[in-house]
Amino acid sequence: MNEASTARKVMVADDEPKVEPLFRQRMRREVRTRGYEFLFALSEQRALAVLEENPDIRLVNTDLNMPEINDFELLDVLGHRCRTCSRWLCRRAGIWTICSRPSSGERGASW
Repeated sequence: MNEASTARKVMVADDEPKVEPLFRQRMRREVRTRGYEFLFALSEQRALAVLEENPDIRLVNTDLNMPEINDFELLDVLGHRCRTCSRWLCRRAGIWTICSRPSSGERGASW
């Protein structure tokens, strides 16, 4: 099995271009020693394409304030498309939170 297929994939979706170099700099040790692979998307459409191309993504780190889609729509789409993720690390207005799949009876529970 090659290294890419065993990597722990993390998608970072943020419309701010300087986020990718920041992550690459700060997470280079984890990439090297723990086998993480970071995938980056500058738009919602690119994020959806990355999810389609990489169904084994384990964690999504996203900005909830993206220009083309609102935060609830984005979480709903992530819930349907990223079946290997049960939680997402989300940022809105500089505040980070962990978003989880809803339990039955909650909004979006059809995931």
